[in-house]
Amino acid sequence: MEHRSSTSGLSRRTALAGIGADGFGWAVAAATVARPAMAQDDDLASHPLAGTWQTLAGPMLPETPMVPHISVFAIDGTCTLFAPLSDFGPDGPFLQTPYVGIWKPYDERRGQFRVSQTVSDLEGHVTGGVTVDGFPLVSEDGLSFEDDGSMVQITIWDPSGAIIDSFPGGVGRPVRGRKLTFENLAFPEPLASDGTPTS
Repeated sequence: MEHRSSTSGLSRRTALAGIGADGFGWAVAAATVARPAMAQDDDLASHPLAGTWQTLAGPMLPETPMVPHISVFAIDGTCTLFAPLSDFGPDGPFLQTPYVGIWKPYDERRGQFRVSQTVSDLEGHVTGGVTVDGFPLVSEDGLSFEDDGSMVQITIWDPSGAIIDSFPGGVGRPVRGRKLTFENLAFPEPLASDGTPTS
């Protein structure tokens, strides 16, 4: 996401460097993805993705350490991903809103969400925004999820809301979540470069 005072505050290069690198963060596209049928398609409350998650996702620059987020998949089909309000891109610091949108079951353990955020420069000018389709896969025990970015789709739009680019996100650092419960307040552990958790 480039942040300058032009009509296009975001670029494909920047989005791929950041959002596409981490799957969520969380990086939608005009394209649709074929989805397997599900018996209880409308029963969101019974899907394992429903709930509040402690999430570890990456900032825009791929060399920046991953940071904690909160992700809420509500049973009414709304979705909110609370990223930090500020971040650094190739052109320096910028401000961002939470990602807000919708979600639905993709199959019995995987969900699909479509969320958007608005990006501004430090002077308060809206420079554009991003819409993301993500596909987190919940573990068999229902207590964690991961999105490796392989199905992610990203759309960039200008300050007027007009779409200026749309493309696949690509595989990068996976976004990982741990379900928030009264017994568990821990975020997922960061991953090392070889994909193993660090202590």
